[in-house]
Amino acid sequence: EYNRLVAAADRMMESGDYDMARERYMQALDVMPVEQYPREKLNEINDLILANELNVQKTYNSIIEEADKLFALNDYSAARIRYQNALKYKPGEAYPTQKIEEIETLSSDLKKKSDQYNKLIVEADNAFTGREYQVAKTKYSAASALFPEEEHPRVRLEEINVIIRSANTNAMQAYDKTIADADKFFSSGAYGQALANYRSANAMMPDEAYPPEMIAKIMKILNDNAFRKLVTSSKSIQNNEEEKLSFEPLAVSDRKSSILVIRARGMGIRDFKVFVSYGKGGSKNGGFIMPVPGGDEMKEYLFELGNQYSWFAEDNNWISLTPQGGSIEITLVEIAKSVTE
Repeated sequence: EYNRLVAAADRMMESGDYDMARERYMQALDVMPVEQYPREKLNEINDLILANELNVQKTYNSIIEEADKLFALNDYSAARIRYQNALKYKPGEAYPTQKIEEIETLSSDLKKKSDQYNKLIVEADNAFTGREYQVAKTKYSAASALFPEEEHPRVRLEEINVIIRSANTNAMQAYDKTIADADKFFSSGAYGQALANYRSANAMMPDEAYPPEMIAKIMKILNDNAFRKLVTSSKSIQNNEEEKLSFEPLAVSDRKSSILVIRARGMGIRDFKVFVSYGKGGSKNGGFIMPVPGGDEMKEYLFELGNQYSWFAEDNNWISLTPQGGSIEITLVEIAKSVTE
């Protein structure tokens, strides 16, 4: 029995089945406890198993170290393969299993980020091509925040900053010139031309306080120096209806320097015109066309009456407003002095 057990154990030993070999050697010792051979073989098996475990641990540690480096570099696909290889050496080990689960979560998040990044880049590129630089800048900035290492959004942001700085310089130069022209007209008392330039400057730089201040100043000067105040409260004029405003004729000495001031707003969304006429008695002697933009913005309109011969040559005593294409609301109509002494 002893010989049979030892022979079986030796065969298992040669085939590398150390656990079964150990069992047979121990059974042989039970049959003949004084024999040394089974004891020597059991010690040899223990040494072999220990050496194998050390080799497995060494290989496992090496694979884990490599996987961790790849993980730190965000190379999740390669890291996943290494962690899976580590599990072949130590099945069920918690650390590689945990890292694989973490990679699955990160990969899912990365795909979402990548999809969002690609969407932002497409929208930003389209805005850039369409010269919508502020929109493009916002989207490139958002894309760069998702993937700071990407070069494309950074390069485009630099290009946009150069374009915007250049545009701002040109816009500021145009603004400064318009303000300078407006100030010259204002100083000479040409309030109609001054008002037009201050309005243009205000459209260029809506955040600047100076143009609105000067517009208000012009209107106050005109109001304080009005020869005739024809309308001082809100009045509506319907489409194709004529509103005639009568007044005492101006002195001949005042006619050359007179300007017609109208504050009005359109009562619709479309642009239309208002025919402004003046005359004496039943006769029309002249007039202007007042373009009214769509929307409900209240706006001042100035007309240089003194530039028309039929104004200062006749004792005109009425002014009429006839909208065509829309209705208007007027809050002010006056004849004021246009040039300072």
